[in-house]
Amino acid sequence: MADPTVRLFSIAMCGLTAACSTMIGAARGDDVGAMWRGRSLADSRCASCHAVGARGQSANPKAPTFAVISTRYSEPGLGRELEGISAVGHYEMPALEITPHDRSAIVAYIVSLRPTGQLR
Repeated sequence: MADPTVRLFSIAMCGLTAACSTMIGAARGDDVGAMWRGRSLADSRCASCHAVGARGQSANPKAPTFAVISTRYSEPGLGRELEGISAVGHYEMPALEITPHDRSAIVAYIVSLRPTGQLR
């Protein structure tokens, strides 16, 4: 039979590992949830002009694809651009009210379109 101290240590480590896995999974779940919410918002609010997927061409040739946009701006820069679009529009784009919560979700989605290893 194993030493009671070793056994207690093993049980404690299993509990700690499970707790850490749960916390990491929850954080990733929030990120994935925001990303999918951002995709849904992009589909409903942006797709009439922009190609919002990883591939494809925009309906409006002057509207860059979301895949291209993902490489043009840093994450904070995307947030600022969306904030400006919400207030005054952008080039041909009219002002489009976007809440801070929705901005975060759209940014999470656009960032997810970046090529692997892109550090913007």
